[in-house]
Amino acid sequence: MSTQTNDIKTILVIGNGFDKKCGLKSSYNDFLNDKNFWPTDSSKYHSIEKSFWYAIFTYVQLGSQAEYWWDLENRILKIITNYNLIRQNPDLIPISRSRSYKNIDSIELLKELKKFEIDFQKYLLLQIEACGKTTDSTAFRYSDNVKKLINKIDQKIEANSHFYILNFNYTQILTFLKPLYALENNVHGTLNSEIIMGIDDANVKGELFYFSKTYKKLLSHLPMYTIPDEIKQIAFFGHSLSDADYSYFHSLFDYYNLYGSKVVLKFCYSPGYLNITSIYKLIHKYGETFSNKQQGKNLLHKLLLENRIQIIEIA
Repeated sequence: MSTQTNDIKTILVIGNGFDKKCGLKSSYNDFLNDKNFWPTDSSKYHSIEKSFWYAIFTYVQLGSQAEYWWDLENRILKIITNYNLIRQNPDLIPISRSRSYKNIDSIELLKELKKFEIDFQKYLLLQIEACGKTTDSTAFRYSDNVKKLINKIDQKIEANSHFYILNFNYTQILTFLKPLYALENNVHGTLNSEIIMGIDDANVKGELFYFSKTYKKLLSHLPMYTIPDEIKQIAFFGHSLSDADYSYFHSLFDYYNLYGSKVVLKFCYSPGYLNITSIYKLIHKYGETFSNKQQGKNLLHKLLLENRIQIIEIA
């Protein structure tokens, strides 16, 4: 029997760190280094013929090499905000004989991004398929690791196996768990339907809304479960807490009245991956949105006094 939203008192937010902890090669660099999708030095124009985004990511250096997916989304933001500069400087990108950057508009650029999304979707499906076919008894099994990790988190945060899983990955972990684990919402789509890459609504200006993940989700008609009316805690694991998804956290904190309620925030981490700075920045940024500026400045202090921020190691 499946659990209803009114039975759930815990929202569990998971990001790419969850899949990586379970052994899946799901980082941007993993994809970047897969020669089945990315060009080798001997195929200079291969990336351009596939999609403009392959060429841009390959040949235009807009910062350090990205490891996290929010780094990729920051690159998308930089590219679309500086695209006029890019296409006016053809030396930045090798020119294809059959394609030109000079006349491409934002709608066409969006279509090109869709090709990139489809390729990453294929890449992840291949990764999951490969780990399922292995005959090595010592090799990881993604599904088994998901169960083990969820059980560890459950025990540490005392959720009693009742979660609303807010999943920022494209993998659907609920398929590996018992029904009592309740509901899962894949914020940016799933491998079984379609996936969404883009920018956060907080960064949207002018025609950039075409690249907003929220706008693209409206177009996709992806299903979504309603979040529970009342909860006791919001737990996080494997999410960078970066600006790329800030709008979602802002909405969650507003909905549950973080300042005036008793909702506890539990930030879970693997050994070596604790990032106190990201936690501080998230709470501080949210506090800046308060109409009562003094309350906003005191938010973190208030949460600490009330023991409503907890840092929990998941070994």
